[in-house]
Amino acid sequence: MTIRRASCTRKPFRNHRSRFLLLFFLAVFISMFTFGPAYSAEVTLAWDRNAETNVKGYKIYYGTASRDYNLFIDVGDATTWTVPDLNEGATYYFAATAYNDSQPPAESTYSDEISKTFCSYTLSTTSQNFTASGGTGTVNVTTQTGCSWTASSGASWLTITSTTGGAVSYSVAENTSTASRTAGSTIAGKAFTVTQTGATASYTLTASAGTGGSISPAGAVSVSQGANQSFTITPSTGYTIANVVVDGSSVGAVSSYTFNSVAAAHTISATFAVNTYTLTASAGTGGSISPAGAVSVSQGANQSFTITPSTGYTIANVVVDGSSVGAVSSYTFNSVAAAHTISATFSTVCTYSASPTSATLPASGATGTATVTTQTGCSWTARSNASWLTITSGSSGTGSGTVTSSATANTSTSSRTATITIGGTTVTVTQLGASSTVYTLTASAGTGGSISPAGAVSVSQGANQSFTITPNTGYRVYRVLIDGTSVGAVSSYTFNSVAAAHTIRATFTRCTYSVSPTRATLPASGATGTATVTTQTGCSWTARSNASWLTITSGSSGTGSGTVAGSAAPNTSTTSRSTTMTVAGRTITITQLGN
Repeated sequence: MTIRRASCTRKPFRNHRSRFLLLFFLAVFISMFTFGPAYSAEVTLAWDRNAETNVKGYKIYYGTASRDYNLFIDVGDATTWTVPDLNEGATYYFAATAYNDSQPPAESTYSDEISKTFCSYTLSTTSQNFTASGGTGTVNVTTQTGCSWTASSGASWLTITSTTGGAVSYSVAENTSTASRTAGSTIAGKAFTVTQTGATASYTLTASAGTGGSISPAGAVSVSQGANQSFTITPSTGYTIANVVVDGSSVGAVSSYTFNSVAAAHTISATFAVNTYTLTASAGTGGSISPAGAVSVSQGANQSFTITPSTGYTIANVVVDGSSVGAVSSYTFNSVAAAHTISATFSTVCTYSASPTSATLPASGATGTATVTTQTGCSWTARSNASWLTITSGSSGTGSGTVTSSATANTSTSSRTATITIGGTTVTVTQLGASSTVYTLTASAGTGGSISPAGAVSVSQGANQSFTITPNTGYRVYRVLIDGTSVGAVSSYTFNSVAAAHTIRATFTRCTYSVSPTRATLPASGATGTATVTTQTGCSWTARSNASWLTITSGSSGTGSGTVAGSAAPNTSTTSRSTTMTVAGRTITITQLGN
């Protein structure tokens, strides 16, 4: 503040030396006091020089009460002076005096008084800390009405954004350096300091997952130094975690993994495998199930089983996971999603044959014997349907056995016929009349087969008699001779209205078999294939697989030329496998590639 109202020139010096001296000593005494408050305001005063030639200098008196000055400054011959160290918020009163060069100096009275009220400024805070990410802040300025102020920043990253409403708004830019930094600013003449931490170092963790699952979070994950980062590994439906590899080393099939106190870049990768389930297949006595044993099946796949009874047996029951599904010959597990069991049981199929199937007895009566052939454990009964034909032994039995019958004399001139039923098989017994003529039919068979009935067969005149020719396995009927003349490779022959003795003879020859191909290679995924059997008409054959993974799907037996079809299950192993099929006594080698 500049003032020009010191009116020292209006009050000439007078010869009041004692008064001047008193004022002088009083001023010296007051100036020796020590004041405690901190000072921050100042004012500049100016006045007109006095016209008297003997003016030596000037004094400035001031204080916080009008005309009650407790401070002064001897400014010498100056006509302008800055008074420092004044309290903000206070009102000061100022007056000046002049003094001359007399001894002691004479001092004038006070000039006119002027006053000045100083603004005071208070900041709500003088410092603020920020993280490396930066941010915004506000500082409130408190002062008197009408007191102006300004705000300025001391750094480019600290920006004053607003100075309205008694508040200073500012923004702090992100610190991309790892070093901390400090910026000073001036608000209403007050120092305001902002300190910002340096950026924390970060590292990239790269996470990936193979087919069949996911990892979360995935991809490039930025992690601050010293922080922890967890990853969750989740298999898809039908898959399981196979392995988790961290920085090239396996940590096992874990479902989560945490990098603690990260101080470097890392990688994590997860692999998955399709779920597999074991289907356990078993078969009791009297048959088989294919495939058998523990069968590994991928989730969602289908797996079929074929149940085959042995000769003389039939399927009794198939049980899946403890529950019966009936006497089925095949069963398929669809869209497998769990382990299962399948078991098959079998029961004996009793077949019965009687030999001979017919007999002719004389009118005088006679006994006869029939042989019953059946499986062990198969029971049977024998009964006659005529009173004149009596079962004398073997009316019942188990397994193969013999039935003996006896016919009473036939007093009639007409022949008579009765039957004996043995295990569902019928033996026809004809007894000649008292005056009937009987002829002998002689039946024989060569090596490789049989004829039934065989031997000498008595036949009444005018009756019919049939014979059945059966080749053994591996043989076929070569020819049948009736009374020395061939009637061809027939399987049966009947003498009608017998009126003479006859002979019948059957001869047999071995069958020849060939199969094609004799070798096959199948893919790991599984496949079906066929083989052709070539043989003569009437030649029977069978086909069987020698491994559970290779199933005969059609053509397990046949007569004459035919086709066999097989199916291979998928090979889940990396190693190839081989087996054989036996078809008509010939061997076909099957090789399946590894997965």
